[in-house]
Amino acid sequence: MDDIAQDPTSSSPAQRVARGRAIWDRYNTQYGQYAAVDDVIADLLHFADADVTGGAGTVLRRAQAHYSAERPDGLPQHPAPDAEPPLFDEHGNYTPSPGTEYPFAISDIARATAKLLGQGWTAESGYWGVTGALAGPYTAEFEFVVDYQGDLILTYTPYEADGFPDSPELPDGVKECGEGVYRDLASAADGLDNLAERAAAAIRAVTGYNPDDFDFESSASRQHHIDTGRYLRKGEVEQA
Repeated sequence: MDDIAQDPTSSSPAQRVARGRAIWDRYNTQYGQYAAVDDVIADLLHFADADVTGGAGTVLRRAQAHYSAERPDGLPQHPAPDAEPPLFDEHGNYTPSPGTEYPFAISDIARATAKLLGQGWTAESGYWGVTGALAGPYTAEFEFVVDYQGDLILTYTPYEADGFPDSPELPDGVKECGEGVYRDLASAADGLDNLAERAAAAIRAVTGYNPDDFDFESSASRQHHIDTGRYLRKGEVEQA
């Protein structure tokens, strides 16, 4: 196709159309009914990844700029979409842009779980968001961590005053471990909402939590929470 590529008359939009059609005709002659225009483009982008400095991403950005500049005035102009950052560097190594490989941090799971559990539950981010601490109406606090095997663990230390059930019935996919409980085979691909829902279900199971059991409103219960980290149960409020 050197004769097409080197044609000095291919400068106006109409001439570009003719040039593109000539490329398409040759491609279509070879591949016939199996060919499509996007096949031509895809093949050229694969070629660019292998032979052009900067790869297909650079070619796409330049092509978009050239195409937008050469469009006839009568055609509607649309802003060019933001180019997707390349996933691979010039050496072929997988190198996603910062913040794109994982759509949320571990601390985000803690905050989403606290929101599902409702009144009386709060969450705090650990350093760099790699852990998330969850506090509720109990003395015990929960922390989301990832262990050396990559499992998402919900750690906690039970206190006698909290009255956690001795043999909790854990939800499907949640298992006990030495530090607390964990979601079996959990990954970021499960999605933030799914992970938070499972974590909230696990916490309800291990604590026996029922929001109707606690007094979140009285000054006595609020003060007790400040002093001990635990809200009073409604029966305890009457005794106080």
